[in-house]
Amino acid sequence: MGVFKIAVKNIKFVMSNLFIVPAVILFHIIQFVVSKNAYENFMGTYDNGLPQFAVIEILNGQKSINALHFYSAATLTQLVLTLSIVAASLIASDFENNTIQRVLVSPVRKISIIIGNFIGYFAVTLFIAISYVVLVYFLFGFKWGEAYFGMFVTTLILAFTGTSLSIFLSGIFKSVKIAASVSAFLVVIMAFSSGGISAGMQFNAISKFTVNRWAFDAYMNCLDGQPIAYNAQSYLILFLIGFLLLGAATILFMRRKIYE
Repeated sequence: MGVFKIAVKNIKFVMSNLFIVPAVILFHIIQFVVSKNAYENFMGTYDNGLPQFAVIEILNGQKSINALHFYSAATLTQLVLTLSIVAASLIASDFENNTIQRVLVSPVRKISIIIGNFIGYFAVTLFIAISYVVLVYFLFGFKWGEAYFGMFVTTLILAFTGTSLSIFLSGIFKSVKIAASVSAFLVVIMAFSSGGISAGMQFNAISKFTVNRWAFDAYMNCLDGQPIAYNAQSYLILFLIGFLLLGAATILFMRRKIYE
């Protein structure tokens, strides 16, 4: 019962907040619009002259990918990881303000608190990410490829890893401000290192150690219509990262005094 109450509390709080959900979705939609306009302006400017000096190459089977797909995959990845910042801050806030003690009638096991937090924020992350994809499709007519199941599986695994990261960070830092600051810094560094901000894999060796790199690769394969098997390596690495983070978070929380 404690797991269910904590999960529901988290879901209700985030989804009923008039700022968090709209702000996260709107910010990333603006990013998409800016990228879309930049891409269309470039293509409009060079539409007549481009064939004269450009050669289109098909690499690794990619035949329908353009710059807009690149930015869309990077933005969707960033959205999910941005939600990990929100989750880490809210979990840290729960412990800092003793919210857990007020919500639960009687003490519950620490593992129940961890599972409840994970389920709640995982569900919220998945819902917001899917909502973003649907909104971009209906508002701007952007087609997220034809590998819809692959897109869903990629988002599912990325949400697992992102939620695990948020619980891990909230387990390390008890202060809301510190948890939020470190989470934001880490997400930005991963985005930059993986090329999500700098529009390329300038730090290819470093990017292999980021969540963004593997999520981005998986999304790009899906946008190109590749079979889900193409993402086996990315899925395995993302799952292992999430599993290790969640395991470390469990150890941290099991050593923490919840009812003080």
